[in-house]
Amino acid sequence: MNDDKSSNIVLLVGFPRSGTSWCSNLLNANKDICYRHEMIGRNHELFGQELFTALKENNGLTEAEYSQAIKIIRSAHIESDKPPFFKKNSGLKKYPKFQYMVWALAKLVKIVRPLYNLLFSVSSTSPTKMLLKETRSLKNMKSMASGLKVSNLICLVRLPHGTIASHVKGVKKGTMRQVKPSQKAEILSEINQSKLQDLKSLIQNIKQPEDMSDIAYYAASWTLYHEELLELQQLFKQCVICFYDDLVNAPVEQTQQLLAKIGLQYDSATSEFINSSSQGEAPILKDAGDKYFSVYRDASFNKDAWREQLSNEDIAIIDKYCMPMYSKLKDIISTDSL
Repeated sequence: MNDDKSSNIVLLVGFPRSGTSWCSNLLNANKDICYRHEMIGRNHELFGQELFTALKENNGLTEAEYSQAIKIIRSAHIESDKPPFFKKNSGLKKYPKFQYMVWALAKLVKIVRPLYNLLFSVSSTSPTKMLLKETRSLKNMKSMASGLKVSNLICLVRLPHGTIASHVKGVKKGTMRQVKPSQKAEILSEINQSKLQDLKSLIQNIKQPEDMSDIAYYAASWTLYHEELLELQQLFKQCVICFYDDLVNAPVEQTQQLLAKIGLQYDSATSEFINSSSQGEAPILKDAGDKYFSVYRDASFNKDAWREQLSNEDIAIIDKYCMPMYSKLKDIISTDSL
């Protein structure tokens, strides 16, 4: 999919609650990259209906459409810009605290939003890489990545137990929605259409959507997502599959390798973010989310907390539904990636 005409866009994808926001900010700490939060997912209205439809369905854009899409991605928007902000090479983005103040004011006062856009957009002549992070479904992602001529694809994978425990915790806290029977019906249909025979065998005794546990729903969703991720990964020469748990265990070494894969250097700002977000130190810049969604963790953060949060039955279900796919992903990177 990649060629000499590829843009300077890096696409990072991952299943929800896989650490994608943390990893995106880890990369965004570098002065040569600028992060756009879920711009072609929940903020797709920024493109307008006609352009977004072309992006989603046409497996490529016209030159005029491509130029329009890149201009939108380089533009600053309060919806797709998400603190913390980091120091960049040029313009007023050299002053992240000032950017945060203008961003916060623009969130409150609509008349300030055009000014925010004017002050903090990335110049068309800047070599800055644009990082797009997405946790939406990977359906249509091939068309979108082709249309934007994505130069690098980063696939972030988290151990399914941690991801699913985070979903369960989010539902209990009221920060995530309860699974509906209609969603379970949809996932059962997707399993039946999947090529994964092992997954199909696990639902043979499920007669009604209500018979499927929430844990089984999350586990099946995780596996189907990564089945699509593998199909997307095969289309990219410049693809990196990296594991969240490895990044947390060895953040400096793993981040150095990840940055090198996308043509960036590890620097002091990246090191400072790792210290602030991973080791319980005080945040370097204000975060936009509450504690549950925050990219900063206090000293009590434990990526393996799922061992206490999930029952033995839950863990057994996740093992059956997810670990064959997880092992397949691990086998790929043992010879080809991080």
